[in-house]
Amino acid sequence: MMTTVAEGGVSSLWLWVGVIASSIGLALFVGGTIAGGDSPLRRAWNERAAKDDADLRFVRARIGGDAYLALQVLAVVAGAIGAAVQDALWLGIALGGVVLARVMLARRRAQRIATIEAQLETWLGSLANALRSTPSLGEALAVTTDVVRGPIAEEVDTLLKQTRLGLPLDRALLDFSDRIASPLVTSALAALLVGRQTGGDLPAILEETSAGLREMTRLQGVLDAKTSESRMQAYVMLAIPFVVLFAIHRIDSAWLEPLSSTTVGLLATMVAAGLWLAAVVLARRILDVSL
Repeated sequence: MMTTVAEGGVSSLWLWVGVIASSIGLALFVGGTIAGGDSPLRRAWNERAAKDDADLRFVRARIGGDAYLALQVLAVVAGAIGAAVQDALWLGIALGGVVLARVMLARRRAQRIATIEAQLETWLGSLANALRSTPSLGEALAVTTDVVRGPIAEEVDTLLKQTRLGLPLDRALLDFSDRIASPLVTSALAALLVGRQTGGDLPAILEETSAGLREMTRLQGVLDAKTSESRMQAYVMLAIPFVVLFAIHRIDSAWLEPLSSTTVGLLATMVAAGLWLAAVVLARRILDVSL
């Protein structure tokens, strides 16, 4: 009996060695296909990796876009092989890990943008004060990095490094706006660029912009407060079908069998699922209110 257990353990070990080796081999094949020639797969890879790399650099992650994407591909390949040789659960785990990684990156980016937007009013006030003491916009931007800390100071520092490497200041400001991709930041920098190019009173323009952003932030807070209750009601209503199905299944599991074993039941299930998805889309559109 011990021999049988040992043989089973060795077989399982060799199975996983084969899975890992196959995953690495398939990953190398995909990598070679991507690296070789101007194929559609390579173009798609480069586009996805470039976007991931920009997001990762924005959140100050210590991994590049190519490595980030390669790890996800390797995980999916390993999950697919594990599903083929043992259990489909491995593929589900792999896909869940990929989705989780994507969600975490998007969440970190959104949190960083929210922090920058919260600091924007203070930063504009600091920049206006700095411009009163120095006529150079570049020097004034450098001063703000000592006054305002956090993500916005890091982004301004990146902007200043770009100008030291020879990039024109206006182009660096546009890159600053593109990296953050926030309507508030874009509006503020647009006012700054227009005032700089038309020769206006930059400190006054920045103070007016700061006051406008303050009012927009206040109105957005009021709007969020008014719609938060509606959002919660929508979430509850969207969850009710699953709660009801779970309760019925716990009471009498046979009661739901016709939904999956008869043509009428399958049709009713498909119609109900379609209506639920339509409700999700409509709820998102109705509640997606912004200034």
